[in-house]
Amino acid sequence: MVQVRKPQIREALLNSAKREFLKHGFQLSSTRRIAIGAGTTTGNMYKYFQTKNELFEQLVSEVKAQIYSFIREHEVESGGVPNRLQQLQSFVNLMSDYRDEMLLLIDASNGTKYQNTYEDLIEMISLNLQEHLPDFNLSISAADSKILVRTIAVGLVAGWVDILRNHSDKKEIKNGLYQYFMFVFRSFL
Repeated sequence: MVQVRKPQIREALLNSAKREFLKHGFQLSSTRRIAIGAGTTTGNMYKYFQTKNELFEQLVSEVKAQIYSFIREHEVESGGVPNRLQQLQSFVNLMSDYRDEMLLLIDASNGTKYQNTYEDLIEMISLNLQEHLPDFNLSISAADSKILVRTIAVGLVAGWVDILRNHSDKKEIKNGLYQYFMFVFRSFL
């Protein structure tokens, strides 16, 4: 007889996996601890998720796609200050809504196909900054501009990730990210 999969067990497994991955990272996490944390057995867990990778994938794939899409769309969009503020608010909401998933991608993904997320974000933002560098009328060589945009991108990503790492309250995260990015953007104007 085929066992019916229960949505509440699946959800409990995902929640337990998130806690386990955040605490131990992907590589050091244990499927046994995930199952116990969900109140089930390892054998039953495998009826819902065939591998630990599949569990991780379920937790982060959609969020990564949303973040990358947001950054890529920002690369091609333009607009005045109201549009930029709306984009900032959307980004802040995305980061605060998916704080744990972002931290999984950044801090807990070694051993998965997502392990380069931090560097990928820096590269994407570097490309965006490189595209907008002429707006600042800087007279620097191409080699120097690459150094400059990468350094700025590293700082931007490190700043927002630091806020996510050190704050769990959504309101604090939103306020911290908004204040951080407003300060950075005003510094460039």
